[in-house]
Amino acid sequence: MPSSMALGQEEQVEEEQPKEELPKEELPKEEQAKEEQPKEESSAEIDEKFAESFLGKTYQGDLEVTGWDDLGGGLVLPPIYVRQYQREDGTFLVLTSRETAPATSTNPASYIVADALIVPPPKAGVDFTIACVQGEDETLRFMGEASGKEDKEWWTDVKRAWEISVETGEITEAKTRGVRCTNISWGQ
Repeated sequence: MPSSMALGQEEQVEEEQPKEELPKEELPKEEQAKEEQPKEESSAEIDEKFAESFLGKTYQGDLEVTGWDDLGGGLVLPPIYVRQYQREDGTFLVLTSRETAPATSTNPASYIVADALIVPPPKAGVDFTIACVQGEDETLRFMGEASGKEDKEWWTDVKRAWEISVETGEITEAKTRGVRCTNISWGQ
């Protein structure tokens, strides 16, 4: 017997009664409104869905993205290309595409979007670029966020990195070790 109980005293246990769920029409009005409202998506979720909407999209020539400035791009390694866009708020959209038909004298090249990446605006002093390499391989198949403080041709203080598969165009996060990115302001 526990020492805290006096002789002859019985332990009183209150049974917890299950809470009754009120029918929706009997809930207070603010509770009803909460149940009826769909869950709002965050801006990051909206951006992610927007980026995913490009997967598998076919196009010829350049791909215009409404509301985004085309910052350029180029060949990663045949047949994979990369293109970078930026929204007014500083968010980046990167699309990789696979060439499906080369340009002819009468038609521009045809492409299919292989992957898409949304990169939020970098912190102060950090720049985002699609022109990065790793180690001795000079193929521009890496992208990164790098400290833009270094006044030299290549930034080596890379904070985050992504790799573009030269076989599929898929974008994956990569380790930053050995990644260096071109200084986007070099020579200007």
